[in-house]
Amino acid sequence: MLKACDARPQRRKKKYLRDLVLFALHTGMRQQEIFSLKWSHVFIKRQYLRVTDTKNHENRNVPINEVVREILKRRKINGIEYVFTNSLGKRLTVLTNAFWTAVAKTGLVKEEKGKKIRFRFHDCRHTFGSRLGMNGTDLKTIMEIMGHKTTQMAMRYQHPAPDHKLTAVRMLATKAATATIMNLEIQKENKRLSN
Repeated sequence: MLKACDARPQRRKKKYLRDLVLFALHTGMRQQEIFSLKWSHVFIKRQYLRVTDTKNHENRNVPINEVVREILKRRKINGIEYVFTNSLGKRLTVLTNAFWTAVAKTGLVKEEKGKKIRFRFHDCRHTFGSRLGMNGTDLKTIMEIMGHKTTQMAMRYQHPAPDHKLTAVRMLATKAATATIMNLEIQKENKRLSN
């Protein structure tokens, strides 16, 4: 997907599509939140972004990693108010056809029940939440980063990959895991007998 984004000729010199997708994959921000991000809300030294144009109208801080830091360095242009702009230095307001062409070129379109379903920009946000969860980040932290108010909403963004589920089950077959489970069972039985 990133190669396809890089190949799209959006606005000649001002290629931004690859950076835009990477940014979403590494911040979990919504499309509109990214489009509204001003340089005055970027705190590189403190390692966070201040998101102010949120769906639930509550500001939140989003931590930034090295990938986001590099994107911000590339995008910085003196005198420009917004992080992601068009060739005229104006704030992006819509996702261009370049994104949809990249999606089609990558083959991220499938047919399901007679309908075409394609990868949406918002799927970057789902990917972000899933990747955090699969890497062991606790649900409360994921909720705060993504701006979710309920665990039900946060869980809608958790889509563990099949390999991740397989790894989880395989872990049970290891000697250490088996020994731990057996020790817990013995402890429970001893506790029951002592009561």
